[in-house]
Amino acid sequence: MASAALSPEGLVDAGKSFALNLEDDASFSDVYKQPSPSVHVRSDADEQIILHFAFQTATTLTGVKLVAAARFEEERPASVKFFINHASFGFDDAESLDPIAACEHVPDDGFVALPRVKFAKTTTLSVFIESNVSDSDHTSLGFIEFFGVAGEGMDVAKIEKTPDT
Repeated sequence: MASAALSPEGLVDAGKSFALNLEDDASFSDVYKQPSPSVHVRSDADEQIILHFAFQTATTLTGVKLVAAARFEEERPASVKFFINHASFGFDDAESLDPIAACEHVPDDGFVALPRVKFAKTTTLSVFIESNVSDSDHTSLGFIEFFGVAGEGMDVAKIEKTPDT
């Protein structure tokens, strides 16, 4: 079973997912549903953002792609930390808990590989965007895409490595 982009339909539980420190959270669900040049989220008080995703089924994640908002390329995420399986999550948690994975410099293509063994049986994913590439007061994100395999009954040994693209 190959690792692939996961469709958010049937994966993300919108009622239990949320974002913190956004200028306008009205477009939050659009950021993970379908990429669009007109959709983006942008931080409010400072450059930090928390995106908390509750999954409808336990999922093995192998990667996350953070796509920059085209008109805010200079505000794309730079440093990101990933936490799993917390029913609720806030900035105090992001500062006090050890992340399961971290990326100090998100590549230009936005793809961050995640160690599948550590991200097996993920029921929630909290993404802490700590900073952006320009040290601007705002961070922007146009789209987030999940890679892996949804469903608890999968054989982790059959997951193939996600290519770096």
